[in-house]
Amino acid sequence: MPMIIRRSNQLSADAVRELIAAGAGARIALLPVKATRPQVTETLVALANGDGGTLLLGLSAKGVAGRDHDAGTLAELAVDAALQAEPPLILPRPQLVELESGAVVAVQVPAGLPHVYSVKGIYLTRTGAHNRPLTTPELRRLLLDRNESGFESQPVVEATVA
Repeated sequence: MPMIIRRSNQLSADAVRELIAAGAGARIALLPVKATRPQVTETLVALANGDGGTLLLGLSAKGVAGRDHDAGTLAELAVDAALQAEPPLILPRPQLVELESGAVVAVQVPAGLPHVYSVKGIYLTRTGAHNRPLTTPELRRLLLDRNESGFESQPVVEATVA
């Protein structure tokens, strides 16, 4: 079986500054240095079930990169958190981006991943800057879109009783 390698676009310091300035939204998530593994996992799952996006770790409440943290530890936290999803999220390697005020860890979640992801049986997505559970119709649509439920359950276009 061939190995699948997900390539990411390297984010420049300027690109990260722009993401921070844009603020949290459906495709941008900003988490503090003290974010927990469950918070990071939930955010990565929500981005993966949505349209993808970027998670920036290591920011203060005001959106400033902190100096008092180990960015390598935050990158390990991001990898560990991605593996806690069901199924495990295989993402590009987290990037350490140095800014004037300190380092930020950027995790890019590509759009159009092949699965529907959950955290302890809860399927999440993003609405604005917040993670929220998918509604039943949203989950059903996502399962069909990503072919998780099998072709047998999908309606046949233009089928007749005859």
